[in-house]
Order: sequence, then structure tokens, then C-alpha cells
Amino acid sequence: MSCDMSRDRLWAWVQGEEDDAAERNEIAAHVDLCPSCKSLIAEMRDILGDFQVVGQAQPARGRGDESSAMQPEFIADYRIVRRIGHGGMGVVYEAEQAEPRRPVALKVIIGGGHVSETQIRFFQREVQTLARLSHPAIAGIYDAGQTPDGNHFFAMELVRGVNLLDFCTGKRAGGESRPLSLRERLLLFREICEGISYAHQRGVIHRDIKPANILVTETGVGGAGAGIPEDKGRIGGLLSAFSRGPASDFHPKILDFGLARVMEDDPSVPSIHTESGRLLGTLPYMSPEQAQGRPDLIDIRSDVYSLGVVLYQLLTGAMPHDVSGVALHVAVRMICEQTPPSPRAVNRSVPDEVATIIQKAIEKDPARRYQSAAALVDDIDRYLTGQPIQARPPSTMYQVRKLVMRHKIPAALAALVVLSLTGGGIGMMIQANRVEKEAAKVRRISAVLESLYQDADPERGGRSQVTVLDALDSRAQELAGEFEDDPLVAAAVRNTIGNTYKSLSEYQAADQHLSFALKTRLELLGNHHPDTAESMNDLGELRYFQGRLKEAEQLWDAALLIRREVFGEDAEETAETLNNLGNLRRKDTARVERARQDLEEALSIRRRVYARVETDSLSTARERKIARNNVAQTLNNLGGLLRSRKKPEDLLQAERSYREALRMREESFGPMHPQVAKMQNNLGKLLQDKGDLDGAEQCFQTALRILRADPEYGVQHAYVARLLHSMAEVKLARGDIIAARTLAGESLTMRRRLFGENHPETIESRRMQELLTSGQARK
Repeated sequence: MSCDMSRDRLWAWVQGEEDDAAERNEIAAHVDLCPSCKSLIAEMRDILGDFQVVGQAQPARGRGDESSAMQPEFIADYRIVRRIGHGGMGVVYEAEQAEPRRPVALKVIIGGGHVSETQIRFFQREVQTLARLSHPAIAGIYDAGQTPDGNHFFAMELVRGVNLLDFCTGKRAGGESRPLSLRERLLLFREICEGISYAHQRGVIHRDIKPANILVTETGVGGAGAGIPEDKGRIGGLLSAFSRGPASDFHPKILDFGLARVMEDDPSVPSIHTESGRLLGTLPYMSPEQAQGRPDLIDIRSDVYSLGVVLYQLLTGAMPHDVSGVALHVAVRMICEQTPPSPRAVNRSVPDEVATIIQKAIEKDPARRYQSAAALVDDIDRYLTGQPIQARPPSTMYQVRKLVMRHKIPAALAALVVLSLTGGGIGMMIQANRVEKEAAKVRRISAVLESLYQDADPERGGRSQVTVLDALDSRAQELAGEFEDDPLVAAAVRNTIGNTYKSLSEYQAADQHLSFALKTRLELLGNHHPDTAESMNDLGELRYFQGRLKEAEQLWDAALLIRREVFGEDAEETAETLNNLGNLRRKDTARVERARQDLEEALSIRRRVYARVETDSLSTARERKIARNNVAQTLNNLGGLLRSRKKPEDLLQAERSYREALRMREESFGPMHPQVAKMQNNLGKLLQDKGDLDGAEQCFQTALRILRADPEYGVQHAYVARLLHSMAEVKLARGDIIAARTLAGESLTMRRRLFGENHPETIESRRMQELLTSGQARK
């Protein structure tokens, strides 16, 4: 804008939230003369939707200056007492109902026949929504209708109260009062959550939860404890422990269901899809999916996010994202992409567990939030009764994925730095007295690991050939001792080093670091922490590669228990460990069915995770590729299990699994990637088992072409040798002895060079060569 008028003042005017008559007159006069503000007002109205008409050719008037001539004496059978509010859809009056005799709030659309269909549709939606709901924490509806001159209205419970934020900070009727304590705020908030949970159970999503839409009454409905269920268990403990406190005399009332969405497909209820692309709600309280104007992604977890923002504000006095005074597109990007400060970083008096509850509620990914308002209430109850909460800080690997994608530093260094940073942060961020040390800690980790990266840089090192293994060998012990004073940071760094050694098949070195990481995390974090589960999973993979299958299974079983508890049944972390267990158990003929169950469960979870990532407009191409490849990995393992059973129906299903995995890997990596070559090889082996020699040979040739074009594999690689041997088998089955002998000879030469004479793969090639040269192959 080229003038001094703030966006906040304009937003308040457009939405009808400016109660001061002089202010409204000043803004109206300014907009008439300022082309910039006039243009901005048009944009704001478009965002809010056609139903927002405040500020359009309406005379500005305040509460005290509205004459009786402008105020009707009756609307239908309701005697009007006074106007108590106005907004985009009309006016709200305090009125008196004749029968039964009671005070009501009367909401009226002004305009008669000139009211747009959109306004009427939203108004009717609110009426139909409220008609579904009857709960102590929700202002109820009494009646609805239309006057002879065409004005739609509905009468609802008159709530005499103070908005939630003012009430908690001590700004109440009759002047200032003491602010509510943490416990009182949590008790009040849990009643709000229960009202929202009730609405969700009846198919209603509010979509505009904010303090201004929640009034607190000093007496409430139903006396002390209203809105808290009569539960003799943990909730009963809440009642006995807390209901006699000051909070027992006040209770919330949730208002304004005008933007609510009815979940089921009910043709009598106006469809929300007509609002696609508009921002419906109040921006600072919107979930990322709501801020993007994506109604197809909005569900009850969007309300959970808004509840989390409200609790953040109630306990810190600030918003997770300060979007005041910023352009709309910037504000939306902040909500969708920026990680908000921890509540403890804003207000150190917020307890660690309460901060964790808030952070889970406002996760950007709906799958990582509380899955319902009831689950949020449950964790608040756990905190209030001194029980362990269900929420956990984000796992190391989750933070790694997010941070590496945000920071454009070399990938190898990024993974090491971020793993080390988040691993230390997970264990220590919950200790308030160590927050100030984190910056210094990051600098220490970054400096040491950057030197490791530089050691692996040929130009910096002055050598033409240097490997990650060379750099690790030269620095691993130094890195291991660098963080002796910070054992959780040391565990994170050494878990990373161990995984790097494991990926290079240096199992002895990997064992030293991964075992240290698990031992440290078990001692300091216990056996219910996501980082402990990560170490169990990683060490289990090492044991699997070492052939210590019983130990691997024990570690994975333990990791699975933790991951189910921490992440739930629908998380990639859970699927990863299930996939590992299924792949291990399929090698035991006595447990093939158990293995199949593990792999099918892992596949089902990974498909759902992939579907969420694919439809999430916030996900990156890399996240989509990872999720897709995870599905392909489990499909490949399931195909291997089915192939081993040899039954025709299993072979048919195995082929379907292999072909789907191949398609997904081609989509993820392109047609010339080694991962695609490995899938082509597996599919070729299956076709060979089925007797489809043409199909098998085509797969093997494609895989060989891909690997020989890749500089990492080249012409001397174990996988190339295996493909040559498989092709020799196909040629032999066709009776082409000369071609089979040539291919088998290449494979044998390569395996001797790679493995020596006594390796099982060398022995396999030698036997093939002997068969082909002995004359037995012709018989």
C-alpha cells in the first residue's frame, strides 16, 4: 500500500469487527479517496467470499448511535431489545421470545430479496449445523424462519460472557480481575475441545475456531463441572482434584458455526466445494491445508490445528505465526512452511509436556497431529493427572527429512549435520535449562562434520581418488570422542557414522558405533522414545546383514512396539520395521505366513502414506519419491516371498507385485537407474521360474545395459556378474551352449577378481562353466 492505512484496520472494517463508529467513518472516507486501499478491499472481499458485504455502501454506525427508527421493534415473534453485534452476514440482536419467555440472540440477514444466494446458503448451513448440536459448550439454536419481507433469521441461546482470550488474561465483566492459572486455562480449554469433539462426532467441522468465537460465562450451564463427563476413572480424578477450584464457576460457549462443514455427503446441506480456492476462516488460526484454500484436504484434524493455535496463544500470549502486516501470499507461506517457535521459547513457564502437546496439535502434516479433538483432550487429562502423555517430540529421522529439504547444503554433509543436530535436540530440547547451549552445540557439530566432508572432497584433500570410507576411517575415532560431554549428541553422530559404515558393508566398524548409540539412548531416553526405536531398527539391519538373524528379529520386534506406541499404526516408521521383519521371516519356511502378514500390513500402511503425500500440496518432489519408493520396496519383498512358494497362483501374484514395483521405481528414478536394474533382474528371475525365457532374457539384458552405463557399477561389479550368470542360465535353457559358455566365463572371471576362489558366487560360476565344458549340458 502507498498510504498509512494498516491491513489490520482494513481487515477489521471489511469483516465488520470495527465497533467504533468514528473509526468506521474514517476508514470508509479513506477508502473512497484511496485507489490503493480500494483495490486491496476488493481483494479482501474476494478472499472472504461473496457473503461478506460489510463496508459496501452501508452507512457506518456504532452501537450507541443507531436510532430506534433503524431498529425494528419486532422480528417475527421476537421483541428486539438492542443490537449487540453486526458482521458480514447481517445483524445480531438481543431479543425476547414470547413463548417460552426467554432472552435470545437473534441473527438476521438484512436485505430481503436483495440478499445473494451465497449469503443465504451460508446462513442456512449455520442453521442446519446448529440443529445437529446440543452440548453444554455450544450455544444452542431455538428457532429459525423468514419474515414476510424476506429477511432470514434464527434465534439461539443468548450468551452473556467475555471472549476467551480476555477472560483468561483477567479482562472480565465488571473490570479487571486476576488472570487464570495454567491449570485453570487447561481445564477451560479441555471443555472447548470436548464441545468440538462432540460436533465432530455428529459430522460437523467448525473451521473458524478462535478466541473471538468462544465466550466464557461466569456461571455456565449445569453448575460446576459442566461439560466434563462423569467418568470414575482418570476423568473422575480430574473432577475430584480440580473441580473445586476457581475454574469450576466458569465455562465456555462456542459460537459462530457459519463456516462449518458437514462431513457426510448430504444433498440437503450446501456443498463446501463451491468455495474451493477461497480462504474461509481466520488466517492466523488456519491449518496449512485450510490456508491454501483446499477444502478437499480439510477434515477434523484441521480443527485440531486451530485448537492448538488457540492453546498456544492462551499460554504464551503470542501466535505461532505472526502474520499481521504481511501480504496474504506471504502469510500463507509462513503457515504452510515455517516452523513456529516452541511455546517454551516464547514463555519459559509453559511446562515441557504441555509444549509437546501444543506442538503435536499444530503439526503441519495432518497425519502427525492428534487425530481427533478427543485425543487432544486425553493428553491434557494425562498431564493434569500426572500421567505420561502420549505425544512425543518429533523423531530424529522426521526432522532430518524436513531440514535437509529446507537447507541447500551438500547432501552428504547435510544428512550428517542434521542428524547430529536433531539427535541431540530430541534428547535435550525438553530440558529447559539447556536451551541456551543449543547454538554452541550446533556450531561444534557443524565444524567437526564439515571437516569430515572436506576430507572426502578430492580437490580439498589433494588426491585424485578419495572415498567416504577413507574420510570416515581417518576421522571416525575423533568424531566418536568429540562429544563425550554430550552423550545424546554423541549417540546421534555415531548412529549416523554407523549407518554410513553399514551402507559400505563395513560391518565391524558399523557395529561399534551403532551399538554405542543404542546403549546410550536406552540409558538416557528409555525404551519408549522414537530415537531409541531408530537405533534398534538400524542395529537390527546390521545384525541382518551380519547373518545374526535372531538378534535382528529381537531388535526389530522391540522397535516395532515403540513405533506403534509413538507413531501409531499408520506411520512410515511403523511400516519400515514391519517391512524388515517380513523380509527376515520370509526366509524361514515355517513362518512364511507370518512374514506375509507383516509385509502386507507394511504395504497397506505405505500405500496410505504415499496417498497422503501425493495429495498434500505441501509435499516436495523428493518426499513423494521417497514415499513411492518405500511402496516399491515392500512390493519387491512381497514378490520375493510369493516367488519362493512356487505355486502358480503365487507366481502370478508375485509378477504383479514385481511389475508394480518396477513401474514405481521407473517413475521415481527414471528408466536408467540401478534401482530399476535390480527390479528388472528380480522380474527376470521370476519369468525364468515360470518358463518365460524370452521375457526373462529381455529383463536381464535391460538390467545389464543400465548397470554398465552407470559409473558406480561399470563393468566390474557383483551385480553385473550375477546378471551375466542369469543370462548364461537362460542361454543354456535355450540350448545355445556357445553363448551360455561365453556369458558364464565372463561371470566367473569377474567373480574371481571380486571375491576370490572360495566365495559361494565364484563356486556357482565355476560349476556352471564345468557343466558347459564337460558336454553334460548337451544331454
